[in-house]
Amino acid sequence: MSCHEYAELATDDPVCPADDAESMLIPVGMDAASLSSQFVIPVTDTELDLPPLRIQEVPGLTEILISTSSEEINNVGRYLYADLDQLPSNVVLSATMQTKSGLTSQERIDNVNSAMSSGYGEAASALTLSIMLFGLAAVSGIAIAAIRDRTRLVKVLTLRGVQDTVAKNLVRIETISLTLPFALFGCISGTLLAAAVAQVSSLNPRDAFTPHALGILAAYVAAVPIITEIQLRRTDGQDD
Repeated sequence: MSCHEYAELATDDPVCPADDAESMLIPVGMDAASLSSQFVIPVTDTELDLPPLRIQEVPGLTEILISTSSEEINNVGRYLYADLDQLPSNVVLSATMQTKSGLTSQERIDNVNSAMSSGYGEAASALTLSIMLFGLAAVSGIAIAAIRDRTRLVKVLTLRGVQDTVAKNLVRIETISLTLPFALFGCISGTLLAAAVAQVSSLNPRDAFTPHALGILAAYVAAVPIITEIQLRRTDGQDD
């Protein structure tokens, strides 16, 4: 990670250099000659050869930062650098597994970010469920109101010689035609709104188009005829 990215997250106040690309940033006074040329991952006990990096001392920095465009290093997703000559890998592994805060400020940052992401995920799930239940309640209300408004129409058509089944089929088709567009529009507009919010929040708008959205849409589409049928049967019971 770059020095500026680290400064935004860490409690340190490093004086970042203007150019830290392809560099190893170290605290002032650290012996650069003692640094290893390998990136050590204690958890998996593997080592990666570091690309050629400039050594830059950064005032105010308390960690060792590696700023590189190497995909092999960046894809590792860890920011712990250890010199196995000074600190055996089994000691690093043991210390890492037995502490929640980790060995470095970056590990504490990762721990906080992980907890925040988990909390956001739970909040998003609860919000999605609440909105889905609200939408189902709205769809149910529209269908029930539409059928109640057309109850007299069924009676009039029956008196005029129209079969009861035909009259109810007309009401059924009309109610579904009225309610289904509302459900579809509500679900689609909600997904588009989520994508717009993601765009403004510097997130990936494509994340709004998930199988969960299709599941909610399918639930709404299935709920419309089911609710309509239930209300029609309830109306039959009241008429009897």
